[in-house]
Formats: sequence, C-alpha cells, structure tokens
Amino acid sequence: RQVSTQSTWGKNLGGTTWDVMSTILEFEADRFVLTVTRNTYGVNELKQDERKKLFPSFGRLSDIHDDLAALQDDDLLREKLRAFPEYLDMMEGERLGHDGESGMSSLETKFMAKSVELHKDSLSQQFHFGIFYSWLKLKELEVNNLMWLSECIVQNMKHRIGEYVQIY
Repeated sequence: RQVSTQSTWGKNLGGTTWDVMSTILEFEADRFVLTVTRNTYGVNELKQDERKKLFPSFGRLSDIHDDLAALQDDDLLREKLRAFPEYLDMMEGERLGHDGESGMSSLETKFMAKSVELHKDSLSQQFHFGIFYSWLKLKELEVNNLMWLSECIVQNMKHRIGEYVQIY
C-alpha cells in the first residue's frame, strides 16, 4: 500500500518528480508482486482472489496479475514473464545459480541491485522530490549492507562477506 500511496503522490506532483518516481515505483510494485507470488506457492489458505488483493494496482506486470495470482511454481512463472525479458533474465540467472558479471545468484539480491541502479539514476536528475526518496533508499541499503557484514563476522562466515549489494 505504501508504494500505491507514493505513486499517487508522485502523479499529483507531476513533472520530473513523476518521471523519475514512476520508473522506480513501477519496479518496486513488480518486485513486490513477484516476491509475493513466489513466497505463496502452495499456501492453500490463500485463495487466488485473496492473493491478487495483495498486489499493487500498478506496475508493468499489472496486466497479468490474474495469471500470476494463480501460479504455483517457478516454471509457470517464467512462462508468464516471457513478455518481460528484464524479469525473466533475473529468474533465469537464479535458476542457473550464477550471474556472469557479479556472481549473484539470489533473485532478491538481483532485485536489490536493480533498485540501486534505478535510485542512482534518479540522482542524476535535477529539481525533483524523488531524489530524497532515492537517497533514503540508498541509505537504507547501506545500513543493510553493514548489518550483513557484521552478521558475517559474528557468525564466523567471513567467506560470505563479499555477498553484499554494492552501491558505488
């Protein structure tokens, strides 16, 4: 619901703020839809219409929300995402267990990396309010990275210390 509220606010402001924020918020909405879809496979208590109610009402995937709400495995999800190569590539890379450029394998990590890219791009624009949102989100990720590093040290998992999402 937070993403929907931010979308409404951005639309009302219009201009550069909406140009910048629409791309970011659509991606966040799609990310949420895919995460909910994957995390609710096999949850019998959650019916298709209830699952769809969890989805934001906008985003690039909004046209296939009905189909996504009915899915129960990654193969069917990949089939539905064929029209969205950006998301399909992220899922294919996860299935292969590697990403040739950075070594990331988690879909959530790929979502975070794409989010960083979008937020960094928004910082290149001038005279809009989206810069505050992006700055805050990048700071949030920076804190998450510090938590990851400290948890790796505490749990003596130093070999995994490099698995954080790079910001700059």
